[in-house]
Amino acid sequence: MTNSQRLAVVREGFLAWIHTRDHSPAATDGGLPLRESVLIRDGFFCGRRMETDAYRAVWFIEEDELKIHQRDSGRVVAQFAGPAIDALLRESPATLAMPRRETVEVRRAA
Repeated sequence: MTNSQRLAVVREGFLAWIHTRDHSPAATDGGLPLRESVLIRDGFFCGRRMETDAYRAVWFIEEDELKIHQRDSGRVVAQFAGPAIDALLRESPATLAMPRRETVEVRRAA
C-alpha cells in the first residue's frame, strides 16, 4: 500500500470514528469541514494532522499511529495503531465519501 493509499484509509477511519461516536449524519455525506496539515520533522514528511470542528487527529506515518484529541480541551480521546486503524472502517455502519477539504497547509513538527 502506498503512503497516499494509507492516508486515505486513515482519513476515512477518522471520519468513521466520528460517525460512530457522535452519530453525525454529516460524516456519511462528506459534509464535515476537514482541514489537513502536512507534518514535517527535520525536513522529512512524518505525517498528517486532520481537524474538524470538534476533533483533531494526528497520524504519524512511521509508527502508523492515529491519536484523536478533543479540539477544545486537547485531551486525547482515542488512540489507534496499525490494524486498529483498519478496523475503524469495518466497525462503521456507513460507507464514507471522501471529505471536502477546505485548506491544506504545511507545518513543521516540533
